[in-house]
Amino acid sequence: VISAIAAECVATAFSVWAHRMVVDYFARGHRSAESEAVFADLRAGGVLGSTAMAAGLKSLAGIGDVEIRAVPYAGGWRLDGPVAWASNLVPGAIVVLPARTDDGRTVVGWVRVGDPGVTVRHITGLLALDATASGSLRLVDAEVSHQRVLSTDLPSYAAGFRPTFLVLQSAFIAGLMARSLREAEAALDRGENAVFA
Repeated sequence: VISAIAAECVATAFSVWAHRMVVDYFARGHRSAESEAVFADLRAGGVLGSTAMAAGLKSLAGIGDVEIRAVPYAGGWRLDGPVAWASNLVPGAIVVLPARTDDGRTVVGWVRVGDPGVTVRHITGLLALDATASGSLRLVDAEVSHQRVLSTDLPSYAAGFRPTFLVLQSAFIAGLMARSLREAEAALDRGENAVFA
């Protein structure tokens, strides 16, 4: 489905991929009453999902650090730090992200766009992705209760979702490439393209 969408609209396919990954994160994450309700809403399309897991995946690959710091409080974690890039950042969207604790662990939790302490800075003028509501996030004392924690073990959690992540990203690219090849082939007989013969 994502491949077919990408052949028609890059922005829509990218947004669908991001949302579908958030559904997968919830499917594999810790269960709680609040997360179960959000999971049902994500599956039904009642709320949009935004994946902000790039820093976590980079840290596992040894090519980056998780910049969001998680400080414990009685009800869960308070998060501080930036997310350089995420999409689907519309009001009420569910953002899944990693945060590092002072003892060296990485927790994965979720916030809503519009929660106290969650600020979005949208980026415009993006080639092909301008309709994806993409931008950066800044978290300042944003609370992630225990009910909003999906994992406290990033390596094993990522090992579970990584195959889906890669297959769906590959499907997105495959659909875009197939459409690009079809369009290029259809233009081969134009006079100005004779140089490519």
